[in-house]
Amino acid sequence: MNHNQKNQTQLESDQVVGEELEFDGAESMVADDTSELQAQLQQAKEAMLRSQADYQNLQRRTQEERSRLVKMATREVMSDLLQPLDHLSMAAAEVKNSGLDMTIKQFWQILEQYGLKEIAVMGKPFDVQEMEVVDRKGKGEIVIGVVKRGYTLNNEIIQHAKVIVGEAQKSTIENQKS
Repeated sequence: MNHNQKNQTQLESDQVVGEELEFDGAESMVADDTSELQAQLQQAKEAMLRSQADYQNLQRRTQEERSRLVKMATREVMSDLLQPLDHLSMAAAEVKNSGLDMTIKQFWQILEQYGLKEIAVMGKPFDVQEMEVVDRKGKGEIVIGVVKRGYTLNNEIIQHAKVIVGEAQKSTIENQKS
């Protein structure tokens, strides 16, 4: 083997080693690119999951807000109807008219379907959660008169009963039992 052949063989050997080094470098670059792409994919997945959670939270908050607005609107309408209802009831007590009584009964049935109920207070001990005292007759704490009826809407008080408290009379207690 002459010197040129040795140089040629050496060059070919160096070229093969260089190609192996290039190949090893390429493998390393591919591995780096793969791990970088996997990290980017993981970040994208996490961002997508956060976005989904944010969207679900937005939907839930929107539904809660809509429900709150419906309840508030229903409460306001019911509150606005209470005074005319009380006036009709007072008129029915003064004027005996079966048509008026029937209308008030139907009116109440409709309002009860929407969750409106009168708070029963007559003859009961005073309860600050449901009642307001407007007059006192004696030292007792029993409701002996109702000045203005109280109402709940879906078990939430929308109008406190305005009451007169005093000592329970025997006839009041007996009327409550019957």
